[in-house]
Amino acid sequence: MTRKTFKAAVCLALAAMPSLASSTKTKPPAMFPPEAMAWDETMSDWVAPILTAMGEPPIWTTGAVIESSVIYRFTFVGSLCKATSIRITSADRKMGLRAVSVDMCKGHRVKVLQKNKPITTGDFAELQDLMGKAGMWQHKIGDWDGEGGWGWVDCTFLVMERAKVADYSLERSQISCIQPTTLIPVVNKIAGLAGLSHISLGYLDRAAGEQSH
Repeated sequence: MTRKTFKAAVCLALAAMPSLASSTKTKPPAMFPPEAMAWDETMSDWVAPILTAMGEPPIWTTGAVIESSVIYRFTFVGSLCKATSIRITSADRKMGLRAVSVDMCKGHRVKVLQKNKPITTGDFAELQDLMGKAGMWQHKIGDWDGEGGWGWVDCTFLVMERAKVADYSLERSQISCIQPTTLIPVVNKIAGLAGLSHISLGYLDRAAGEQSH
């Protein structure tokens, strides 16, 4: 699928979200910084409305993160209808996780999967170690693998954000049709922390022998 037809398909999916357009009288706050919006318009036209529908806040803005804290958000865009976002926050030595999904093709149906699930120090340290091994956060804003593009419309993509005081990074990667070897362990850890299956997030761990049925 070309970029042109992909964008057309995105427009069709957004057209299936009438509740967002009709119920929002004022423009919502920018979900991503201006440079992210300028980098790829699908961030503003597609991913931002999805996060807004989920009730997710912008995490890049001043005041979103307090001193000595960090927020990670991983948004799985698995199809034109369904998406899941997992936000992990570490503040004052307390770590918690929120996971929420939305079905844009079924009346904008939002489901909170985890409200504020505690995360142990060990799990958080392991996640950070895996992110380091995967070479994450090398880009201020850009594609994790440096190759770019949303690729195929029927594949799952992952939008990854990290916010610290005066420091914000956003990276994106395709994780289903093409599975990055070093990134999948990070994704598996995130799924495990949220108590979600790989399939529910839109991908199979082929290295572990998983197959679709």
